[in-house]
Amino acid sequence: MVILEKSPNELVNYTKNRLFHIKYRLFRNYNSWKIDRSTDVIPQVYIYNLPRKYKPTNELPLVSETYFALYDFFKLYCRTYDPRNADYFFVPINLIQFQFRNENPEDILNYLKYFDPICCNHIIIALGDFSQHSKKNHYGHAYQTTYDWLNKFKLLALESTSDLIPNQDIGIIPYNTLSENPIFNKNKRPYLYSFLGELSHSFLPPTHIRNQINSIQQKPDIFIGSNLSYDLKNKMRENYFTTDDYELVSRNSIFTLAPAGYGRWTYRFFQAIQWGSIPVLMSDDYVKPFEDTIPYDDFCITMLEKDIQNLDSLLRSFSPQDIHRLQNALKKNQHHFTHTEFLRKLCNRLNHQCKH
Repeated sequence: MVILEKSPNELVNYTKNRLFHIKYRLFRNYNSWKIDRSTDVIPQVYIYNLPRKYKPTNELPLVSETYFALYDFFKLYCRTYDPRNADYFFVPINLIQFQFRNENPEDILNYLKYFDPICCNHIIIALGDFSQHSKKNHYGHAYQTTYDWLNKFKLLALESTSDLIPNQDIGIIPYNTLSENPIFNKNKRPYLYSFLGELSHSFLPPTHIRNQINSIQQKPDIFIGSNLSYDLKNKMRENYFTTDDYELVSRNSIFTLAPAGYGRWTYRFFQAIQWGSIPVLMSDDYVKPFEDTIPYDDFCITMLEKDIQNLDSLLRSFSPQDIHRLQNALKKNQHHFTHTEFLRKLCNRLNHQCKH
């Protein structure tokens, strides 16, 4: 997320029109959820009604889409109005808003009348780029504050790393990288591997993986860049038509690079899965969400960041049979990456932790 150094007012102006489209898309997705209350075991969640100063704003709509989706899921499917029946208590605060402003909303504790620091049954959604419990990988001038009071809460965190508290916090998947119908396209893929995204990051150290990707030697079957020319778009659309540049590049590539950004989590990893391109994850200490139920190793490549110098030779060492095997496994496992399956896996994890 390249959002550092923008003021809240700038972000509101920049995203005002996009917010309507995001909310519309979320509404459309809610209607496609296949959660069945009669067969799916859904936790009972009490939702606090907080003062206005904690309400989500129009800031950061792209990353906050995950917050809105989970909030509405708790409200539409899990909600109980009786705290005595609640398995969990949801605190509807979009934490990233306060982290972005470098504010500490610790006084929210004054409004959580059922909070018990021993039970760890209060849920907060954490969507920041950095660890919520330490200052590992904190670059730039935003998201610098860690909140010690979060240690007593159950975090649903995009930054899924070893910093999450075992059997308490849950690493989650960015909601807006999922769909209800992932498609594996069988068209020609002229690129062995590719990466489309920001390659110049003023806040990241020169040794960061993004800066190293920028130095990869370009070859005819490699695409590394931050944008697409008009002619290149049209050429790629001969193989697969889409108006989204990121999807276009990925659906024209056998492998898609998914490096860490400001944090450890990355949109590109899950987008590649949606778009039928074998993801190559290069993000040290990232813990793949729900890896106890998803056989990631069957269909993705995981590399240490320090091994990027071996990237080209590694990917060229895969035979056509190896690639075919990985692609078949990817197609077979795309069903794990739908909105419904994500929510179902989250419910299962919450239910399991509740029992223990």
